[in-house]
Amino acid sequence: MRVRVIARAVATCIGLVTICLAVELAQAQPLPIAPQFGGYVLREDPQRLQGPVRAPITLLPSVTISEEYNDNVNLDNRNRTWDLITGISPALNLILQSRTYRLLAGYNFTAELYLRDPGRDNAFNTQNFYLDGTWRATERLTLSLTDNFSASTDTNLVSPSGVSVGRNRSWGNSLGPGVAYQLDERTTVRGGGSWTVQRFNRSDLDDSDIYRVNAALDRTLSRQLTGTVAYEFAYLDVEREATATVHTPRLGFNWQATPTITLAILAGPSFVELDDGFSRITPAVTASYDQRVWFGSIGFGVDRLISTGGALGGITENTTVYGRVDVLTLMKGLTLSFLPSYTFVNSTNNDRIDLTSFTAPLMLTYRLTAWMAAVARYQFFRQRTDHPILDRSGNVLATDADQNRIFVGLQFGYPITFDRP
Repeated sequence: MRVRVIARAVATCIGLVTICLAVELAQAQPLPIAPQFGGYVLREDPQRLQGPVRAPITLLPSVTISEEYNDNVNLDNRNRTWDLITGISPALNLILQSRTYRLLAGYNFTAELYLRDPGRDNAFNTQNFYLDGTWRATERLTLSLTDNFSASTDTNLVSPSGVSVGRNRSWGNSLGPGVAYQLDERTTVRGGGSWTVQRFNRSDLDDSDIYRVNAALDRTLSRQLTGTVAYEFAYLDVEREATATVHTPRLGFNWQATPTITLAILAGPSFVELDDGFSRITPAVTASYDQRVWFGSIGFGVDRLISTGGALGGITENTTVYGRVDVLTLMKGLTLSFLPSYTFVNSTNNDRIDLTSFTAPLMLTYRLTAWMAAVARYQFFRQRTDHPILDRSGNVLATDADQNRIFVGLQFGYPITFDRP
């Protein structure tokens, strides 16, 4: 077994190094990085190395061949198991654009082959789909639609709260329509909604549906400052739990402090009401700092809202503090992204759920030719609970978890452009 592991790792490294040394840098296309990790991905090519992608229709098929080391496949410190995983990830991305609309859509799945436990092999363990579209219907009216779907056996990647309940087949989807209407040169009215679904195969885990509707009024106060008045209504339907309604009025601003620095905040009280009669007032905050710097961009922020505890169910107060570093100019063809986040998840009406999680993904892309890129990613995940979280039968649902994942691979893909007939 040890000889097979060493031979497999050496073969992967030699293959990557050989290809990297054999080709020159050239124009390349944006490809999704390590699709089985989900989450943050640079969808555009920040170095403008895209080549001819300004056609009305661009189709980008690709395939990623990868090797991954995972030191805690089960996401459970009580039952740690490591493995080496070979992945084959076909993907298809579509870009439609004109002067009045733009549509980005993409789908990928990963076929996984496990070295130590072939019983885990599966062609569709990981799937991702995204859609991002805008349409300027008139000079004043703009419509938008987003959709993000993720399926995985890593429950912390499917849950927006980042909560892990170990290894379990699960999926989630978030659909969000929006509309904006410009009343005059300084005033815009916005509205939108979202429907977030979480589903888990295990019967002791709680599925959920979250519906949100929002409206906002933006007023340009100066060239650098825009003020916002907003309201959001949320309806949270969690399996085997009392449903909740949340009313959140907010005030905020967006301030371009300098040509390179932007500050934004939107905050207000959330009025929470549960069907069982419980009620609570708690703050809701979305704040961010973004800055362009000589090597790329940096940013950090905080997001606090009423949501759910993922597969644990319950109505929770979720607070996430995050940072972001994008390194784009060190070398032609090289991009590096780091997005650490720390999340607190606490039950609103009791002390059943009280956990924290820390996620630190480091992503690297080195574009070799117009049709090939080397990709790598390291991700650290850590979850801690004050006490084991139990289901109604007394079985442990969530406990401490530490996980390191190292991913290296090659992506092959080339854009196919079409002009209108």
